[in-house]
Amino acid sequence: VMLYILSPFINKALLQMTKRQVLILLLSIYGILLYRWVLLVPNAGSNLLGLLFVYILARCAAMYKIEFSRQRCVVVYMASAVLLTIMACVLFYATRNSLAPKDTQRLVFQLYAYCNPMIVVMAAALFFFVRSFSAKYCSWLNLLLSANLFVYLFTQGVGLINYHSIASMLFTQPLLFVGYIAAVVLMALFAGYIISYISKGIVRLGM
Repeated sequence: VMLYILSPFINKALLQMTKRQVLILLLSIYGILLYRWVLLVPNAGSNLLGLLFVYILARCAAMYKIEFSRQRCVVVYMASAVLLTIMACVLFYATRNSLAPKDTQRLVFQLYAYCNPMIVVMAAALFFFVRSFSAKYCSWLNLLLSANLFVYLFTQGVGLINYHSIASMLFTQPLLFVGYIAAVVLMALFAGYIISYISKGIVRLGM
């Protein structure tokens, strides 16, 4: 809500800045996020500053007409995902015998924080990949992604997933981990579609 209120002022400020100034601003914000991430601050990047960074990054893509090919987005996304998985495996197996299980889970979970450089790169690659589709696919994508927010609301707000407790499951029971995550995401999406359908019906009745 705060970012929504501030967005007109942010947009105006960005238009008054040079590319160099915008780049310095982005690097400064990300530097703060990265510093908190290295210090193992919980939910690093999952705050107003993190949202501000993502907003400015997306705004820059629109302002400066930044585009990437679909193929490059796929390669970058997959390479980052593989590297991130390897780092998580190394971190888990390197610390599981020397640290308490909760501490190992905390370190692995921290690796998947929103401000992790690889997470940022993966998010940007996915954004440009979706953006590369032609207009005829937009209605289909909008329908498919319309309930995407509910995945966040159900997993974070309701707490269907305790990320800390399942962090080590990725390595000890990978198939169960993937199945569990997929099931929760699908249930959240399905619930989101139902809620959206009901809410639109209520609006139509009110009109």
